[in-house]
Amino acid sequence: MSHRGVVAVVLAGLTLTSCFSEHGAVVNGEGANTGIGGGTVCAQFVSLMRSCGLLSQGVFPCTEPKDASEMCEANCALAASCSDLTAALCGGVNSSLALTDCSNACPSDATTPFACTNGETISASSKCDGFDDCVDGSDEVGCPATSRFTCNDGVEVAGDGRCDGSADCADGSDEAGCAQRICN
Repeated sequence: MSHRGVVAVVLAGLTLTSCFSEHGAVVNGEGANTGIGGGTVCAQFVSLMRSCGLLSQGVFPCTEPKDASEMCEANCALAASCSDLTAALCGGVNSSLALTDCSNACPSDATTPFACTNGETISASSKCDGFDDCVDGSDEVGCPATSRFTCNDGVEVAGDGRCDGSADCADGSDEAGCAQRICN
């Protein structure tokens, strides 16, 4: 993750990474990454945001950190005060200096690009993101299965579209019951 960092993590993640990628998974208690307090990073982040009064009840899209850089930025968010989180979420991209300073101290995510089978190279963060970034699709080969969401009318859509703010189901059921950011 470039140092769009924790501030964008808080703003957009409310994609907790990818924050931690542009394509989050719905918080459901799964995931192996643990943050500073134990438990999944996503679950801790949702709990923190709710305890600060910044997130309503409901489903929240979130992706667990994939590397050391993302884990560092997640820990910055998890260690932040409610006032810093409120400033980052409600006050604009650079309004929380504490979060920005912490994020800037994290290691760079400059990793070796992923080499597609056809010789093309893409960003390493695009590997296994659920999208064919390589023309030949080799960046999605061998990746864990992507989640699916079944709409009320029975049609299946990509699971990463659940609670992303855009209706993927004709009936909008993928956006029902979703958590909302709260800024007063």
